[in-house]
Amino acid sequence: MTSGSDLQVWQESDQHGHISCWRAYDPITGRSACFGSEEEMRIWIDKCYYK
Repeated sequence: MTSGSDLQVWQESDQHGHISCWRAYDPITGRSACFGSEEEMRIWIDKCYYK
């Protein structure tokens, strides 16, 4: 279970079910981002939250 202040991460798929992008949203800062791969998203999270 997550609280309303936790970082949210999900996949978006196209109409054929293929992953179109990975999204991340931080409700505390209002920052959001879209990435072409899970690896790119993880790098962004590491840079933003685990400096």
